Order: sequence, then structure tokens, then C-alpha cells
Amino acid sequence: PPFWILLSLPFYLMGLNFFITTLISFKMLMSLSFIGSVWLVGKLSPAKSKLTNMVLYAFNPLLIIENLVSGHNDIVMMFFALLAVYLFILRKKLSSLVIIVLSVLIKYVTALILPLLVYAAWKNMDTQKLLKLCFVAVFAFFLFWISRVEIQPWYLVWMFPFVVLVSSKKLTLITIALSFGLLLRYAPFLLQGDWNGMVPFYNFWLTLIPVFAVIIFMFLKKFMFTNTVSKSK
Repeated sequence: PPFWILLSLPFYLMGLNFFITTLISFKMLMSLSFIGSVWLVGKLSPAKSKLTNMVLYAFNPLLIIENLVSGHNDIVMMFFALLAVYLFILRKKLSSLVIIVLSVLIKYVTALILPLLVYAAWKNMDTQKLLKLCFVAVFAFFLFWISRVEIQPWYLVWMFPFVVLVSSKKLTLITIALSFGLLLRYAPFLLQGDWNGMVPFYNFWLTLIPVFAVIIFMFLKKFMFTNTVSKSK
């Protein structure tokens, strides 16, 4: 995408055509985007949950590995997406639209957020509702994309900031479980050395088992609480 080429050009030039220096300069870009995203998560959070949301986001192992170690440019795209939402809340609507276009021109995942911001401006939408719709939009793209290609761990980078911002404990727990499941997908490859044989089968179940475990735990907790309340009456 065109803006990614333009944005990454100075960091490429900083590398002076040497692999190590180019690697370090691109790591700098990813690190700045990650730190900026953490700051924006804090700015977009209610005061009572600001620190919690920032900690959940900044210290998630999947986000650290995929953004800072592997260095996928998804984090740069999400920095601009979060910045667009933040500017929109500050009523800088034109700037917000320009920034979300730049996000889309880094990677097309956030394209569905663009019409959302236009609709939110028309309807004078409140912050929490906008954040929920942003999550739905990115999640819809996620489902569409994994129906076409194999799921990859860094795809969760698209959704996680909006997950912590919508203030749903159940959704946050399930997504955290999914993040651990997605990281476990690397284990069979590391043990076997390739992606063949039984590796796809192991990947499938290693991804889902943490999610199923959390859902069962939440169900049992609710069931036990309901029974306890019933007996007390």
C-alpha cells in the first residue's frame, strides 16, 4: 500500500543499506507505533479503567512478540486507526478522516472504520458506541479473512485494542485466551521443524483449547453463583 512505502522510506534510508542497521531502524518504527498505541488506548479509556486497559494491552505476550519481535506493520496501521478515533472524539473530524485513510493505505484491514466515522459524525455518536462498532467492523474483516486464508497470530493485533476499550470482561477474557492459543500455534512447528503432517491438526486444537477452557470456566462460575443464590433464598 502506498502510504506504507512512503512512511517506511526514511527508516529504510536510515539503515544505510546494511541489514542490521535497517532491522534496527524498522524495529524503531514498530516500537514507536506500539508505544503510541498504548498511549492512545489510555486516552480512549474511561478514567476508572485507564490503567487496567493500558496494562492489558501493553503486556499481552502476543502483542509484544508479534509487534516488537516479529515486527509486523499491523501495529503501525492500528496506531493510525486509534489516532483517527481519538481525533474524532476530540471533534477534529476532518483530521480523523484523513488519518483513517492513511491507516487504510498502510494495510486495508481498517477500511470498514472509514464509513463508520462518517456515519458516527452524521449521527453524533457517543464514544463507547463508536468503539463497539469499530470492534465489530474489524472482527467482521477478521472472520472474512480467515475464511480465505489460514489464521495467523498477528491478526489479533487488529482487534485487541478495541476489545480492551469496549469494557466487556467476558470478551476481554475470551480474547486473552485466544491470544495464548494463537501463540501456541508456533509450538508444533518449533518441535517438528516444518508445517506438514499433524502440525495443522495440532495448531487447530491448540488455538481453541484455551478459548474453550475460559468459556467453560465462565459458564461454571455463573452456574455455581446461580445455584448459591437460589439456595440462600
